[in-house]
Amino acid sequence: GFFKFRITICKDGTIKDVQAKGSSGDPQIDYSVQQSLRNLKIPKPPPDVAKQLTSGCKRIPYTFKYNPKKGVD
Repeated sequence: GFFKFRITICKDGTIKDVQAKGSSGDPQIDYSVQQSLRNLKIPKPPPDVAKQLTSGCKRIPYTFKYNPKKGVD
């Protein structure tokens, strides 16, 4: 199914918040995805992108399709 979420990412590359905006239909998958996103380590955005984050952080909506046999599509 599809799992919709919104993350808040900050200039330093940290993920400040993860909010589910829809369910895949499987609570275990939803929980696993949220935990994985919370623990995700990402690099700092490039300087030209970071300077657009005037408040220091930005909410980013995202939707992906999860296939139990293939993973994320």
